[in-house]
Amino acid sequence: MTTGNLIIRGNKLKRQRKLDEAFAERGVSPIALYIQAIELNPGFAFTYYELGDALEKQGNFAQAIIEYEKAIEVNPNIDFFHQSLETIKSRKLEQNLDFTSNQINRFFLLWEFP
Repeated sequence: MTTGNLIIRGNKLKRQRKLDEAFAERGVSPIALYIQAIELNPGFAFTYYELGDALEKQGNFAQAIIEYEKAIEVNPNIDFFHQSLETIKSRKLEQNLDFTSNQINRFFLLWEFP
C-alpha cells in the first residue's frame, strides 16, 4: 500500500471517529495507518500532522504535540501546523491548570475545620 493510500484510509477512519483500541489491535486505526505511512515516507510532513490530529482527538495531547513538532521540523512553512501546535499547547495548559486548581481545592477541603 502506498503512503497516499494509507493516509487516505486513515483520514476516512478518523472522520468516522474509529480511533479506539479495537481498531488499533487489528491495524486498521488511523493512528496505525499514519505510523505505517511515516515508515514508508518519513519526509512527508502532512502524515505527522494527521497523526498528531488523531492523537489529539484521542486526548493524547503530549504525543500529539510531539507529532505536530515533527511535522514542523519536516516542513516549517505550513502555517496551520504551527497553529495546531499552539492550540493544543493552550488546551494542555488549560487542562493542567484545571487539574492543579482541583488539587488545591481538595487540599484545602481536607484542612477545613468544623
